[in-house]
Amino acid sequence: MKEKPQQTGFKVAAYLNMAADFTHNFTDGLAIGASYLAGSTIGLVTTITVLVHEVPHEIGDFAIL
Repeated sequence: MKEKPQQTGFKVAAYLNMAADFTHNFTDGLAIGASYLAGSTIGLVTTITVLVHEVPHEIGDFAIL
């Protein structure tokens, strides 16, 4: 009986996606924090913009993983 080869390429892609997602979310947080330092209105607009941007981004990540 032959053994199934392990899917190491899939695991590597998943870990790379998670690392990229962490970096992306970290920089989003920095942008939101910096925008609130500029003013509450700018901070609110930036927060809404990032949230609207993150919905399709996270759906894409879910499809990959």
